[in-house]
Amino acid sequence: SDLCAIVKGSHRLSGIIHGDLDVDRMDYLLRDAYYTGAPYGTVDAHRLIRNIHLTPEGIVLDENGINAAESLLIARTLMRPTVYFHHVSRIGECMFQVAMLDHLATDPAGGLERICTLDDAECLHELKHSKSPVTCEIADRLYSRRLYKRAVYAGQDQINVAVFQSGWSVEQSRQVAEDIAGMAGCRATDVLVDIPPVPGDMSLEVQVKNRHAIVGFAELSPRLRTLNQTRREQWRLGVYTLPAHRDAVADAAAEILHIKKPTRQDTLF
Repeated sequence: SDLCAIVKGSHRLSGIIHGDLDVDRMDYLLRDAYYTGAPYGTVDAHRLIRNIHLTPEGIVLDENGINAAESLLIARTLMRPTVYFHHVSRIGECMFQVAMLDHLATDPAGGLERICTLDDAECLHELKHSKSPVTCEIADRLYSRRLYKRAVYAGQDQINVAVFQSGWSVEQSRQVAEDIAGMAGCRATDVLVDIPPVPGDMSLEVQVKNRHAIVGFAELSPRLRTLNQTRREQWRLGVYTLPAHRDAVADAAAEILHIKKPTRQDTLF
């Protein structure tokens, strides 16, 4: 019953596996940094674990672990643009998405449920031998790493970010991609529109115990506000296409999505 309560989140130990300082976050940041070679995912997990204590109110962080907790937040912030939302990662995901959609539209009998049982290699093999020529072409590009390129990569200073606050659905993105492609004179599948949701604020609801009292983490860490501002500034809207169509697609996307062109000063940074 205790194990079930921990998994459901109703136990006082539940924060160990799903909380602001859970072991999953410690693990995936270290693991992703190791396997991608990015130097930003370093988290002092052992120090963090040593300074997490159990009290009658639940799990609290000792004040000696504040720096280690901040390192986790900094790692999450820096890994976003360098790994999780790096433009090459986003391009690959968007290409895979379009290939899969066209594959399922061309061969509904292929079955999404069956595809979801395949591992990475089997799935890519399935797409490379699809009945859809578009899917075969994109899968071959993914396999040989001949990826689409950035036509537009715009931050919040170039757009009305309120329009894109929650991100766009696959259907919305594909419709706009078709509109851009039509104006640019290329195939709809030659254009990818990637509009992720604007990141929300990170917060640590964990309590910190010092010699005198138990207080909220935000009261002792002024870096939290700065990191949240940094996360918002990292957000990018991306429009990707084949190298031959970059200029035409960039002009069409700027008109349809009302994107301001960067000033000369912006291009220096």
